Amino acid sequence: MSDSERELGVFTVTIERFADFLLPRALDIKAKVDSGGRFDDFDIEFLENVMVEANGTANAYRIAFSRLFPGGDVLQRLRKIKIFEGIVENNF
Repeated sequence: MSDSERELGVFTVTIERFADFLLPRALDIKAKVDSGGRFDDFDIEFLENVMVEANGTANAYRIAFSRLFPGGDVLQRLRKIKIFEGIVENNF
């Protein structure tokens, strides 16, 4: 397996996790707060974990994006990846 295949695999798993778990949970928390609710301990723990993960992997993702999508509009290219069909259109 080449480095680019490995990067694409890691990227794909990361995006699937985002689409299947992180985004829905974050949108649920947003809806809760938008309707006047408060963060509970689970919400805070989730958000803290997401921030730690994002800070720890941001540079790696930036490098992977630049290699996977060189010289172009990332959102335009993501629209072509099946898993992003609804996510890009509905959230960006």
